Amino acid sequence: MQLIAYYPYALATFSPSVNNSTHGSVNNVGDLPAQLKIYFSADNLPVLISLRDLNDNELGRLTFKPFSLGEKDSYLVIDSKTHLVEGLDENFNKTGVLYNKYIDTGDFFDAPVGRSKFVSTTTFYKM
Repeated sequence: MQLIAYYPYALATFSPSVNNSTHGSVNNVGDLPAQLKIYFSADNLPVLISLRDLNDNELGRLTFKPFSLGEKDSYLVIDSKTHLVEGLDENFNKTGVLYNKYIDTGDFFDAPVGRSKFVSTTTFYKM
């Protein structure tokens, strides 16, 4: 019997974790950078989110123009895999409303392998 590996990298069975609600450490235990989904409630929309290494060098940043969610949306998700900022209803179902037009500067970022620091100007709901 032979083992054939079509994808030679290990994938973590859980997503990176964050210790705090506005900043904390992200621990990516996989072999590749991990995509992030960051959720904000309608009461705490982001102005700035960033990822820093342990020496405080910036690895990625997104800043937003002031905005508010539409009436169907209770939450906002920033998804680094799809590069979308999407509205979610109270059950975390996508409503089809995109908020990418409110991105002011920066680009989507993934969590590098190992430890890094996540910083947000507002409290996020979950990651």
